[in-house]
Amino acid sequence: MIQPELKAYRRCSDRHVLVLETNLTYVEKCQIFHYADLVRKAGNELTGIMKKRYDQLVRTKRYRKLKGLYKKYKDADNKKALKDVCD
Repeated sequence: MIQPELKAYRRCSDRHVLVLETNLTYVEKCQIFHYADLVRKAGNELTGIMKKRYDQLVRTKRYRKLKGLYKKYKDADNKKALKDVCD
C-alpha cells in the first residue's frame, strides 16, 4: 500500500515519478545520468535552432504571401491552386 505522505505528494506534484530497483553499480548509474543529461542538452539545442529558424522564416515576405494564398485557396476549396501553392 502507498504511504499517505507519498500519495499526497503525488496528488500535488505535476511530475511523474518512476521508481525502479536495479543491480547497477554507482559508476553505471552515473554513466546513465550523464548520457541522459547529454540527450537533454542536445534536445534543447536542437529546439533552440529550430525555433530560431522558424522565427526567421515567419519574418520573410515570401512565407507570409504563401500563407495568405494557402488560406485563400483552402477556404475556396480550389484544390488545383492549393496544390500549386504547396509545391
